[in-house]
Amino acid sequence: MKYKVVNGKYEEMALKVVDTGYGIERIAWFTQRVPTAFHAIYGHLVRKFADVVGVELLDNNVFFELLKEAGHLDPDNPKTVERFYAYAAKTLGVNVETVKEILQKQVSVFALLDHTKTLALMLGDGIVPSNSGEGYLARLVARRALRILARFGNPVELAELVKMQIGYWSSDYPQLSKNSGYILDAVVVEEERFRTSLQRGVKIVEKLLKRKKAITVDDLIQIYDSHGIPPDIVSEVAKRYGLQVSIPHNFYALVALKHGSRGVVVRRKEKVELPREIIEWAKRLPETHMIFHEDPYRVEFRANVVGAKDRYLVLNSTAFYPRGGGQDYDVGEIVCGNETYKVVSVWKVGNTVVHVLDREFKCNKENVVGKIDWDRRYKLMRHHTAIHVLLASARKLLGEHVWQAGAEKTVDKARLDITHHRPLTPEQVKAIEELANKIVDERIEVRTTYMER
Repeated sequence: MKYKVVNGKYEEMALKVVDTGYGIERIAWFTQRVPTAFHAIYGHLVRKFADVVGVELLDNNVFFELLKEAGHLDPDNPKTVERFYAYAAKTLGVNVETVKEILQKQVSVFALLDHTKTLALMLGDGIVPSNSGEGYLARLVARRALRILARFGNPVELAELVKMQIGYWSSDYPQLSKNSGYILDAVVVEEERFRTSLQRGVKIVEKLLKRKKAITVDDLIQIYDSHGIPPDIVSEVAKRYGLQVSIPHNFYALVALKHGSRGVVVRRKEKVELPREIIEWAKRLPETHMIFHEDPYRVEFRANVVGAKDRYLVLNSTAFYPRGGGQDYDVGEIVCGNETYKVVSVWKVGNTVVHVLDREFKCNKENVVGKIDWDRRYKLMRHHTAIHVLLASARKLLGEHVWQAGAEKTVDKARLDITHHRPLTPEQVKAIEELANKIVDERIEVRTTYMER
């Protein structure tokens, strides 16, 4: 790579880079002269995992021989796959069906190594398995690992394999040992949920097959998404009804793609309750200077009118807090000359704040005075602070995987949704409540700081 893009233009880079796509794991593989990257990265765990699931690993020399031919493989080209299996069968002195079974077991051991390491690192970073965002990817990885174990007859619990990974990698990733309690418990919970889903899922698939003559890839993805039933289970049930199910080799990649993977977390946007024409109008106006970020105790302010349309008003600056982050909007008054307008709601369109008034804004003056309903604002501020205290208490008692998943702050109450892998017990709820109240009793000074996401 020779150039970088700055403001839409190419600029030559000071440091030129040749991107080979090798990755550090492949370099470790080359330098150690072992058959696969798995042998280089996982060391003694390769043999340990193979022994646990009852797989006899191929001799290193055989691996070397087969992998030379595997370099010609293209999973999307059936002829290259057939040619490889024929070569492997000849090398091992067995028929093609036997060689497929032998190689599938080797691949399954390697897949277990990769999946359990990935799962340990994801959970160690605080991800909680769920049905959305990065949590969905963690669940996907866990369930794929569980299906692999099922092929071996479930000789060991998934948590035991993850525990081996924690022991192996903790010196490089201290968060693994630090968060091992949460990691292992989350894996146990995922295994329990998966078993329950399977029991329920077989009946669901049977009902579907009674009214469908064929199962498409979209059906497989929908069944997996809605009920957590892997495609191979669907295929097994379908065979009882005389149906063949074609499972794409990249099935799980298709599922991840549907959920917007590639490490991107899709965050819910605050719903703006404004007419479409007003939203489009506000988008064309300048951004609003938001005084409340600098001075949350500002009750009164002066500003210039930037735009007015019917009862919707945009100013160059405002102390009115718009609905956002789960917190309700401010209300109050806008005074223009001898006219006083009530502010009934406030919304943000991009970085432009729209004030909704009680009637059409007809004042011709450029300057207005805004007055916040301080009693309402102060209650909202206290609830906002309480949410932070509650979240800190939950993280202290439950673990660093706990984060805010959602929140609502109104004048009357506040609600906090947290990321956690188990329902809270009454004892945990009480402990969190007691710690939060203890923090409040200490009357600690509140200091606001802006942090990067």
